[in-house]
Amino acid sequence: MTNLKKARQMRGMAQKELAQQMGISPQALNQYESGTAGLGPKLLGLAAGALEVCPAYLRDVSPVLPVRDPETGAVYMCKVVADTPVEGYGVLYIVEHPDDLVGMMPVIQTADGMQFTAWDWQSNDMPWGAEDIAGIRWQDARGRLAVKLDGLPRLTLGGDA
Repeated sequence: MTNLKKARQMRGMAQKELAQQMGISPQALNQYESGTAGLGPKLLGLAAGALEVCPAYLRDVSPVLPVRDPETGAVYMCKVVADTPVEGYGVLYIVEHPDDLVGMMPVIQTADGMQFTAWDWQSNDMPWGAEDIAGIRWQDARGRLAVKLDGLPRLTLGGDA
């Protein structure tokens, strides 16, 4: 499966809807999704904009972000699907977990190097933009619940939540 198709499915978008936003036929989109045709720069930009992902992810050349799994302690190199700078704070990343059963997950990397993942990152109600951060419970890399200041995870509490 191409990253174009993964991103479309992640967004819950029908082929017809994405094709319409890109100004192409569903048949042409099917060729791009199957990998039999490649997206040119213009269509790549349109697809990335419609799906709210990095163009590099659609080209399968996106950077990776090391993410520590709080449950196992393992560090995974996760492809960056989308990144949204949060002014004066850090970056909200949407990353693709290497385990296809897990799928996409949000990760916050603060300017001072702390990393937070959503407490229930297997939920379908994940933040896709900076405006969604405040409504989510976050945990640090050790699985400790984060305390929020001004709606952003900043500190962690010792022990379980």
